[in-house]
Amino acid sequence: MTVMTCDSLSQLLNAIARLPEKPQGEINFFSSGGRGYLENPTSDLLALFMGATSQVPCWLSKALLHCLAGRGLMETLDLEQVDWHSVAAEREVAYKADQAEASKRLDLLVEGNNFVLGIENKVYASATSNPFEVYQSLLQARSDNRRIFQCVLRPEAKTSDIPA
Repeated sequence: MTVMTCDSLSQLLNAIARLPEKPQGEINFFSSGGRGYLENPTSDLLALFMGATSQVPCWLSKALLHCLAGRGLMETLDLEQVDWHSVAAEREVAYKADQAEASKRLDLLVEGNNFVLGIENKVYASATSNPFEVYQSLLQARSDNRRIFQCVLRPEAKTSDIPA
């Protein structure tokens, strides 16, 4: 067994203090909320600020719809007609397209008076195995002739595994 003197302990602590710091990655919504099991914590945070509860304003739904309008994917007139008090978000919305198959779950479903928005959140996983056709059927069933939007959110701008 080796016994350290105060001097050698001091030298060790000084050497540790001089070690380079690990570079920090850019902090973003996905990395700060992405703890726990896959995308669930981030999806929970997204739902909270998209209308999951009436106590928290749906500012994130509003921001996303403004982005869609800014890219020409939503008419400005439709955006102006959104009743922001009616916007509601649900997590893990199950839908069974075929009775023989198991239910598939969409990460987030956001509904307003004139739109239905389906969101699949991909923090660490690929979108390749997602049943997008089932999600489309769910959105159709819930739309009641409202405008349908679909989004895949991920930290990187990777789109090669998302069907057109």
